[in-house]
Amino acid sequence: NNSNPYDAVDAYSSVFSQAGIEVSWVPVDAASVIAQGEENACANLALEVAKQANTSALEVAYPALFAQHLAACQQPDVITAKINELDAIFITGGDQSLGMDALVASNGNTQWFNALQTRHAAADLLVAGTSAGAAMAVQGNMITGGSPLDALKGTANLSENGGLGVFPYGILDTHTDERGRVARIARALVQTNTPLGFGINEASSLRVAKVSATQVTMLVGGNGVYLVDARNAINDIQALTLHHLSEGDVITLNPSDNSYTFTLAANKSSAKDGGFNEGAASYTSGKDAFSANAITSVLFGTYLAGYDDNPIVMEGPLTDAGGDEVTAEFSFTLTRAANSVVAASG
Repeated sequence: NNSNPYDAVDAYSSVFSQAGIEVSWVPVDAASVIAQGEENACANLALEVAKQANTSALEVAYPALFAQHLAACQQPDVITAKINELDAIFITGGDQSLGMDALVASNGNTQWFNALQTRHAAADLLVAGTSAGAAMAVQGNMITGGSPLDALKGTANLSENGGLGVFPYGILDTHTDERGRVARIARALVQTNTPLGFGINEASSLRVAKVSATQVTMLVGGNGVYLVDARNAINDIQALTLHHLSEGDVITLNPSDNSYTFTLAANKSSAKDGGFNEGAASYTSGKDAFSANAITSVLFGTYLAGYDDNPIVMEGPLTDAGGDEVTAEFSFTLTRAANSVVAASG
């Protein structure tokens, strides 16, 4: 996924090795797929890597990794054989479209992509990823970029060709709180008539296990995950149901009808001993609603649960994900449902 295919290799290898995991780098990227299809197969790999990374001489800066990369490019069967012997694959962050270009060539799926999908379908391979690597997991309608504001103004940027196909349960997005992406998920859902969307926060995880055709469990870790339910959405982005779950909570999903239940972590108890601040049953934001960190899990505790009677005020100019100031145009309203449950650790 990274335009520089060598940049993150040592860092991630070190992290996993320290955890006692035997690590192998599988040197597959868009540059090698392009190089393999050229007349002198892989002879121009260094040039293609330079184009991809917009940086020259990476083969000089990373000679050992480039040598592995070139060998794999010249012998693609070795890549497939490696994937067939691994217990798990971890996909790094960067650009999910670039990541898919490493798996799908102009004439169709690569043999190593087919191997990955076959082994995962047989429950013989764990597939994990971070950031763009997680966003790639979807089966269809993969979010490819764009700010939440742009999504609200027009359409969400999506690839209808989808991603890895290992997460067929809805739309996925990442950095949700940190980059204000609830709105991007919402637009993507109503735009594609997709029932459910999942937004993973930073320093968080969503561990998915298929128990049967009608039962999938999702264990939430870290700062939390949003579940955005658009099954009853009306009039564009309205009447969506928003859930936020955190460390130790479990979502149990029935993929046949997209129904779900929650099991909260055992160490959690209802806020204010089960009571709510009745004056906080609904909250309408200001026009700065879709800047980074504007819609966060804190809103649930502050406005809807009555966990804190003092509202959060967003101050300063509204900026997009790139830090550029933009005109604020959208607000949102959160309304607590009658069957809402709010719980906190401790």
